[in-house]
Amino acid sequence: MSEPIARVISVKELLAKPKLLIPSYQRPYKWTTKNVSQLLEDIANMKDTGRYRLGSIIVHLDGTNLNIVDGQQRTISLALISLAVRDTGMHLKNEVLKTIINEIEKAGFDPDFEENRISATNIYHNYQEIKRAISTYDEETLIFLFEKCEVVLFEIVNLSEAFQFFDSQNARGKDLDPHDLLKAYHLREFSPREESLKLKKVYGWENTDPKELSTLFGEYLFRIRGWANGYPSRWFSKNQIDMFKGINLENGERYPYSIIYRMAHVYTDTYNSKPERSVDGNSCIYPFQLDQTIINGRLFFEMVDYYTQKKAVVESSLKSSNLKNVQAIIETLNTYPARTRTGDRYVRMLFDCALLFYHDKFGEKELDRIVIKLFIWAYTVRLTYKNVQLPSVDNYVLENTNMFRLIRGATSPADILCIPITTIENKISKRTDEIENLFTRFGYNAK
Repeated sequence: MSEPIARVISVKELLAKPKLLIPSYQRPYKWTTKNVSQLLEDIANMKDTGRYRLGSIIVHLDGTNLNIVDGQQRTISLALISLAVRDTGMHLKNEVLKTIINEIEKAGFDPDFEENRISATNIYHNYQEIKRAISTYDEETLIFLFEKCEVVLFEIVNLSEAFQFFDSQNARGKDLDPHDLLKAYHLREFSPREESLKLKKVYGWENTDPKELSTLFGEYLFRIRGWANGYPSRWFSKNQIDMFKGINLENGERYPYSIIYRMAHVYTDTYNSKPERSVDGNSCIYPFQLDQTIINGRLFFEMVDYYTQKKAVVESSLKSSNLKNVQAIIETLNTYPARTRTGDRYVRMLFDCALLFYHDKFGEKELDRIVIKLFIWAYTVRLTYKNVQLPSVDNYVLENTNMFRLIRGATSPADILCIPITTIENKISKRTDEIENLFTRFGYNAK
C-alpha cells in the first residue's frame, strides 16, 4: 500500500477546500446535540492553549474530488458551525472572521442529505443547538476555532487503499476501548508545565495489561461511580466516558467547589518536591476518592494507578485477613463450586465493588462487621433470583437498598452498620449451599 500524504491543516483550510464531498456510500450523519455541545465546549476550554488537535480526516482523491472516507461526522459538524456563524451574522463585523467565512462559503461544501431522514433530522437539531451555543462566544473563540483548531488530513489516491488505511487507523473496524479514548483526552489536558511527564504516564499506561484496565474501568470505577449517583451502570462504552472528565486545575474556571482540589494538589506536589524527601524517602499521595470530581490531566493517570494498586491491596488484605468473619466469607466465595457461573460472577463483582467503595472511604474500620453486611446485601440477589444476569444486579442496586448511595452519604461506619437487611425466607437458587450456610451462621436464615 502506498503511503498516504499527511498534512496538519486548520479547520478553515479543511472547510475551504474545493470539491470536498461526502460520497454516497457513507453512513448517515448521526452526531447528536450532545456530541456537538461537547465539541464546542472542548474548543471553548482549549482556546488559551495555542492550538488544539481535533483528530484525523481521511479523504480519497478521486480526480479533483476529495471524498471523505473517515471523519465525516466531525467535518459536517464543523461546517454547521460555520453556517451558524454566517447566518447569525453577529460576529461578522470582525474582518478576520468575515474573511474566514467568505473563504469557506466560496468552497461550497454542502452535503446533500435531503433524502436521508436520519441525517436531515440530526443536522436540523444540531444546527439549532450550535446557533444557541455560539451566541455566547466572543470573536476570539471563533477565530481560534477556525485558525488554531487543526486536523490531520490523510490524502490517498486509491479507494481500496483508503479503506485499508481507514481499517488500520480504527483497529480493523473496532472502536477504541473507552479507557483509550480517555487516555487521549487526558493527555491533551496536561498542564504545559508538566509536558515532560507525559511520556512517563503514557509508558506506564501502555505497559499495563489492557484487560486489567478494561476490568478496572468497566467493572469497578464505572459501576461504583454510576451506582453511587443512582444511574444504571451495566456496560461501559464510549457514550459514558464523560463520567471520567472533570476539571482542569490549571486552565479551568476557579469555581468555589474546586478550591479543595487545588489545595490538595498544591500540598501534595509541594510536599513531594521538597529536598527532604531525598533524605527521608517519604511521599504523599493525592487523596483520591472513588466518587470525587475527576481532575483532568496528570492526576487522572495517577488516579488510575492508585486504584489499580488499591484494588490489588484490598483483595490481598482480605485474602490474608486474620478477622474470623472475613476469613469465612472470602474463603467461601473463592471456593464454592458454582462461583464460576455467569450470575455468580456478577454477584461477586457487586460485593467487590461495594467493599472497595467502603474501604476507599473508611479503610479497615469495623471491617469484620462491614464484610458481613455487604456480603448479605449482595448475595441476597444470588439466593432470591433463579437466573442472575447483569440487568438483574443493576436493577437490584437501583430499585432496592442502594448500598453505593448510602456509602457515599455516610460519615462513619455506623451509618452503614445500621442499615437494615431483610432476612431471607424463600430462596430459589440452586448449588448455593455454602452461601446459605453463611446466611444461617450470621442470622439471616435462608433455610
